[in-house]
Amino acid sequence: MTMTYWIDEISGVRLAAHELIRRRRQASEVYLRNTHIFEDEVEALAALGVVPLERAGSPRDAADGRQGRTTPAAVAARTPVRGRCRSR
Repeated sequence: MTMTYWIDEISGVRLAAHELIRRRRQASEVYLRNTHIFEDEVEALAALGVVPLERAGSPRDAADGRQGRTTPAAVAARTPVRGRCRSR
């Protein structure tokens, strides 16, 4: 089983080559039926939760197989706070 540099962002699992091929076919069908929504098949693939590994959460999360979310709240939760801002 050959692993790819694509990840299922919903489950946090890296995809094997055969699974990525299956998901790309599925994204192609979704795109063809919804060309008014998606710009291209990659966008449809992302809507199905499949993204390149570098777009997933932190590399450490992806390497551990943990869920790598890229929502603003998840990114803010991972961002270290250096100091508090004083209100004027």
